[in-house]
Amino acid sequence: PIGHGIIAPAGSAFFGPMFEDGGSLTSTVGALIGTGPGRGIGFMYLLFGAAMLGLVVVGLRLRVLARFDLDVPDALPDDLVGIQERERRVKAARAKKAKAAAPVPAAPATDTTPTHDHTPTDDDTPTHDHTPTDDDTPARTVEAAR
Repeated sequence: PIGHGIIAPAGSAFFGPMFEDGGSLTSTVGALIGTGPGRGIGFMYLLFGAAMLGLVVVGLRLRVLARFDLDVPDALPDDLVGIQERERRVKAARAKKAKAAAPVPAAPATDTTPTHDHTPTDDDTPTHDHTPTDDDTPARTVEAAR
């Protein structure tokens, strides 16, 4: 996009005067492509075409670029890549759904026997001796918490 905004005005301003009546290229290149308005842009197209042709010739002379198509494996077509990606996503969604629908295994049975060796007797009384005092009242506890 920036090239369109720069090249067209610059090409007209730079190459245009060369192809006007009495311009520097009217007798040489002007005889081939013509003279007058717009011939500067036409000449610029010819220059860029020649530059691209030169780059192609140089690229084909470099062994790495000349054999690139033979040495590098072909890429997968976009539609095949899309199909593979869709299948991968569908498979992942099905696996996730199957995992969510699978029954949760039951917890292993636990032993409910006491872990201490104590047989209850008639003499089982609490071992602590606590008598309520005034400090144990709920109002006192709430005030202490503030």
